[in-house]
Amino acid sequence: MKIVKFFAENIKRLKVVEITPASAVVTIAGPNANGKSSILDSIFYAIAGTKNIPSQPIRHGEGHAVIKLDLGEVKITRRFTASGSSLVVEAASGARFPSPQKLLDDLVNGLSFDPLAFTRDSPKQQLETLKKLVKLDVDVDALDGLNQNDFERRTEINREVKRLEAQIAAIPQPEIAIGATWVDESDLLAGMERASTHNMKVEREIASRVEMVRRIALDRAQAAELRERADKLDLAANEAEELYNSFPPVMERIDAASLRQQIEQVRETNAQLKQKESRDHLVGQLAAIVKQVEDLTLAMSDRARLKEQAIANAEMPVKGLAFGDGEVLFQGVPFAQASSAEQLMVSTVLAMALNPRLRIIRISDGSLLDESNLTLLRKLAERSDFQVWLEQLSSTDPCAIHLCEGEVVGAPAVGLPPVGTVGEAACAGIRR
Repeated sequence: MKIVKFFAENIKRLKVVEITPASAVVTIAGPNANGKSSILDSIFYAIAGTKNIPSQPIRHGEGHAVIKLDLGEVKITRRFTASGSSLVVEAASGARFPSPQKLLDDLVNGLSFDPLAFTRDSPKQQLETLKKLVKLDVDVDALDGLNQNDFERRTEINREVKRLEAQIAAIPQPEIAIGATWVDESDLLAGMERASTHNMKVEREIASRVEMVRRIALDRAQAAELRERADKLDLAANEAEELYNSFPPVMERIDAASLRQQIEQVRETNAQLKQKESRDHLVGQLAAIVKQVEDLTLAMSDRARLKEQAIANAEMPVKGLAFGDGEVLFQGVPFAQASSAEQLMVSTVLAMALNPRLRIIRISDGSLLDESNLTLLRKLAERSDFQVWLEQLSSTDPCAIHLCEGEVVGAPAVGLPPVGTVGEAACAGIRR
């Protein structure tokens, strides 16, 4: 479905313009601010609905405006007044559709698609446009989302891996004797306490006996001086001597230094065992977390392969076109690196694929295309039975529609001689 006849009155810069397209590429030529864009916008306003129409579509100083599109199968009439707009869609038979905008919405898919605009889109926007056209066996966005979640999770786990590795590195591997086991040093400490108590008792006993010997000697000395008390003192000395002789031998001292050395050894061994236990625990944690990272990486790889397989099996609208990582690829390289002719060809075919029923494409910056690209565009339109509405500052196309101050000044469609090159001076000459 293409435009058979276009009519617009008082839309933006247009006065009254009627166009009957004579070729697959409808070239609208003329200086800036003379109405070229108004024609392309009028097509969009007529079909796309009021939400896409600016607040002031009517030409300045006028009270009403109208756009009429004859698409062969249907005819569209959209009128504008200061109070709003109205829409009538008629079948070729003249019957009116009760829900005209719904009919147009079902008809349109990407009406505003401009191949040159596509080439200027970001890689991400280009990729989204391609996804609308290509049916895949899997939801690549969902796969990308799962991979992104796993990537973030893996990043968090890797941070934990680094933390545990740092902790393990900070704990040296202790050199523990073969067969070393945990020893309860409390028994040794109790023995040490008993030895200390015993030795204190022995010291007191020795001191007591020394004192007793001293007293015996003193008594004997006093006996020599005090003869009158000799008998008594001698008796006392004998008794004391007998008592002394009745004492058992003095007990041997316990070697406390040996016990102290054992305690130190036990403490060192226990500390090493505790250090090894802590280190082994961290190593176990690290192994478990590394396993999580490996599982996430494997899941991400599986999804990537599934995505690659789905993309490989997808039927692309252009041979050599493919989904890249966040961008569109053509012939294995990013789309931005393709030649201008390749970019134009790919973008135009995508525009056609987006509009399988309403076979209309608009190009606002046609002046950027050289003759070879214009020839390529014309061939693509003719081969695919599409209609391209192209805006240029000037054109040598004999079928071009030339505008000046909102009116057609040269076009075979209205019986006027074509103007080969239109500029400000040409407009001025025509106005005279």
